[in-house]
Amino acid sequence: MKAYSFCKICKPDFKFHVTKSILGLFILLITPSISYGKSPNKLRKFLNPIHFNFSIGYGRTYYNNQTINVAVYEKDGNHYLYNPGESQIIYLIRWFGNSYVRMKAYEDPKLLADLSDSNKNVLRYVTFSGFGNTLPITFSGHVDILKKFRFELGGALYLNFIKTLKPDDKHKELSNYNDPKGMHYTLKLYAMPSFKLLENSAYTLLINAQAGFNFSYGNLIKDTGAIHNMVIPVPVGLGVTLEKHISEYFSIFGRILYENTTANDKFLPSSSRNGVLLSQQSLFLQVGFTINCPEIPRCPYPDCDVQVKHKHLDTPYRGVSMFTGKNYLGYRLYNK
Repeated sequence: MKAYSFCKICKPDFKFHVTKSILGLFILLITPSISYGKSPNKLRKFLNPIHFNFSIGYGRTYYNNQTINVAVYEKDGNHYLYNPGESQIIYLIRWFGNSYVRMKAYEDPKLLADLSDSNKNVLRYVTFSGFGNTLPITFSGHVDILKKFRFELGGALYLNFIKTLKPDDKHKELSNYNDPKGMHYTLKLYAMPSFKLLENSAYTLLINAQAGFNFSYGNLIKDTGAIHNMVIPVPVGLGVTLEKHISEYFSIFGRILYENTTANDKFLPSSSRNGVLLSQQSLFLQVGFTINCPEIPRCPYPDCDVQVKHKHLDTPYRGVSMFTGKNYLGYRLYNK
């Protein structure tokens, strides 16, 4: 049970000599109660524990695409994959938001034989790598558990800007892979459990763990005739979040997050190792806000100057805006 101050709802007009009994009844009915009850609004009560979060940010991403037992060769400025398990079939490489182009190989049979020969072909294990910029936009919701834990579910849109991947030093005879667009996006759903290292009325410091699924990854072969199988990328990450509480219902936060995503773009049969190992490592800096629904409405009486939670006519109210966290003296109106 919390104790709160009384307010000045109305100043009686002493010119009419209001009797003490009427004045006492007026105070009993109108003046805020020193006890604070629960909200009768079930929707507010349901929504109040859920905090909604929105953030934007900036990140640097390291891309590493490595072919495994799949030959890479170059023709007319384009890079192609040749899977020894598919006769006379090649794939035009289109990474980053595009699908490979599967086509008939009208090449010299001797060239294809050499590409299939692991003793002759040194281009079956090639790594293309490079750095790009990423802009993450996230929306999520979280609940606090047992005062020390937090569980968050959300989605993210990543805008990725990457133009060039360079082959490793062992394969300098290959030119750089240049993406035709230079920009692609990724959609991600994630879960993020967190542990509170510190929490008070002003700040909360958390350590975060994250896992999710990436969709629209862009390396899928859409040709139904392709001998191909794709494992959905599973990003995992670790981060630290610092929240600054503006009020009981509104906070701003900053987060540093490291994320690692690995997927195997694999050619069938599944028993083979043929494919492309896709790896991304990202470091993000994000800023955003979190907001939750007040469990009780704001006091509707214009002359009421109580800033803490109180009652009128046995109905609970809060005394200030949901974005106000301190009174006129600078003291906080709530405790974490």
